[in-house]
Amino acid sequence: MWVFVDESGCLRANQLFVAGAWFTWKPRFWMNHVHALRQKLGFYREMHFHKVSRRSNDPQYEMIQALFALLAQHSKTWYARILHISSSHQIEAWRNLSSVDIYDNLMSIFFDRFGGHYPEEYSVVVLDEKNRPWWDDYIPNGLQGYLNNNVGLRTNTVFRIKTADSSQHDLLQISDVITAGVRQLLVPSENPNKRILAGTLLQAIDRIKTWDGR
Repeated sequence: MWVFVDESGCLRANQLFVAGAWFTWKPRFWMNHVHALRQKLGFYREMHFHKVSRRSNDPQYEMIQALFALLAQHSKTWYARILHISSSHQIEAWRNLSSVDIYDNLMSIFFDRFGGHYPEEYSVVVLDEKNRPWWDDYIPNGLQGYLNNNVGLRTNTVFRIKTADSSQHDLLQISDVITAGVRQLLVPSENPNKRILAGTLLQAIDRIKTWDGR
């Protein structure tokens, strides 16, 4: 099992913060599909939901729209878990944490929430290295040890933590667009293209579970 983690929103502002984990047991399948989509549409930049413009011919919009349609078509190959923090008190508390502590909290909440039902003996969790300070020596080794010594003992799962540059990693970008797409459903923007994309994501909403982390 591969798990790709992303977040949407800003802890520096009193607004909804969303963190998401996209799970797949067919990473090569999805890498090939995204590569084929890029070839077909001629889109080779990073997929980023928040960069979708209002233009009718926005190539970012077209790429994500095609990806969401594929996710709905092959919905049995993945699922997602989304945590949203809407309480201003909780956001205020998280705002004062270091990035290490934020990741520690996120991972604890994610895997403690459904760790008792975790289906895999081996899991690779991939985090965006751009969200990690260069001086941070807790990720990946400290977080990996935490998961193995807590969730892993309960579920007989061996965890491995990796970091990658999301701009060069298509599967981290899938996590980004799903997480931000769910945030769009929770807090709709006025951008019509983002509204349409969120509507397309609804076709696979049965594969996405959300909960409030308060």
